[in-house]
Amino acid sequence: MQSKLVVALLTLGMLTGIFLAAPPARGLAQVALDPPKYHPSYYVPGEQLQFTLTIGGGDPTKYDILVVWDDGVTRTNWSGNQFNDVSLAGPPPVSSIVLTFGILPLTASPPMKDGDLYYVEVHDSGWIESNGTGPGRMTYDTVPF
Repeated sequence: MQSKLVVALLTLGMLTGIFLAAPPARGLAQVALDPPKYHPSYYVPGEQLQFTLTIGGGDPTKYDILVVWDDGVTRTNWSGNQFNDVSLAGPPPVSSIVLTFGILPLTASPPMKDGDLYYVEVHDSGWIESNGTGPGRMTYDTVPF
């Protein structure tokens, strides 16, 4: 009985090691936020949110990027067409682009109110056109801020 358990644990350990050591088939689009400029942990109205989108060789080169502010129920407020079909073309294996979004003042319509949920999302290039519906829609990365 103990020998079967030992063999099973060794097999599981070897399989786990193979999965951890195997490189990914391809990279995924990733977004990284620059830190806030005026406060150590959050952005303030009127501040420029700066973020970097990075892709690896073999990734698609066109994306829809959304800056989303959400009250947790509707998820209807985002940056519109500002980052529709953003193209990255650079030498393989890695390409990146730096983008900025002005944090809206509280008087904007719709306002970016305190207490909402905030994200930068990277989607396939047809996301904005289809309002995130339909076949083939894909989200590559989501970063809260």
